[in-house]
Amino acid sequence: MKIFLIIPAVALSLLSACGTSSKEDKETTQAAPLSEQEKNSVITSGKEIAENTFKVLGGNLKKAMGEGGVENAINYCNANASNLMGSLSNVYSANIRRTSNKLRNEHNAPTASEQKVLDHYINGSEMKPITDVLPNGNKIFYAPIKMKPLCLSCHGTVGESISEKDYKNISNLYPDDKAIGYKEGDFRGIWSIELKK
Repeated sequence: MKIFLIIPAVALSLLSACGTSSKEDKETTQAAPLSEQEKNSVITSGKEIAENTFKVLGGNLKKAMGEGGVENAINYCNANASNLMGSLSNVYSANIRRTSNKLRNEHNAPTASEQKVLDHYINGSEMKPITDVLPNGNKIFYAPIKMKPLCLSCHGTVGESISEKDYKNISNLYPDDKAIGYKEGDFRGIWSIELKK
């Protein structure tokens, strides 16, 4: 399963919905299931990458917000999140993605495998990480993303946590935006982190 560096390589942060990576479908295979030890190793690596990515992106978004409010943070995310995710993917030798059923950035659309994982969580399954092996032999980490307070300024409810003015800016940048209406703790989407061999 996968995952958000302009700052040092370990300063990662915001989970909103602005990053990208490879969109090629990652169909899983049942041929060589992971041992418990391998699963634990993938979960440990995946969690570390996801947490650090969130710290870097979040830290950069907080800084942008402090320098120019929500509008500046939205513009920062639009202009930089994809490159940031790509940089972090290189740092960790992984393909880090975030995806959701309620997209802001169409480049983050789920693959068929990611959609199965999203459906798994949406249908009430336990919100714990999932691991698998891809046909190319790489291991993959999926984990749920929960809505954090910082994210509500751009992903909450218009007229409550999102101002009309800020949502107009979001709509200008993302005309097909569906990534609003969340409350703190809501299921936002998933990390999808492919650990390269």
